[in-house]
Amino acid sequence: MPKIYALDLGMRNFAAGNFNAVLLRDDRGEMAENFVFTELERLVEAPNELHFWRTQVNQTEVLFLPIWALLFLKLEYLLKS
Repeated sequence: MPKIYALDLGMRNFAAGNFNAVLLRDDRGEMAENFVFTELERLVEAPNELHFWRTQVNQTEVLFLPIWALLFLKLEYLLKS
């Protein structure tokens, strides 16, 4: 399933109807992930080159990889299998 990130956390909070303090929120992990994404998008020359990797066994995620690192992880996974 694709991930969707908001470019503005205030608009994300408005859509979620939740303006509570970060420490009181159940979605603080998702908020942090969204924040990191928006900051990386500003820094990276080609934001569409950011990808994530999810293992098939335990669904562990490594987020925001450049395409060359994603290819390396796939190759390493195939070699270990």
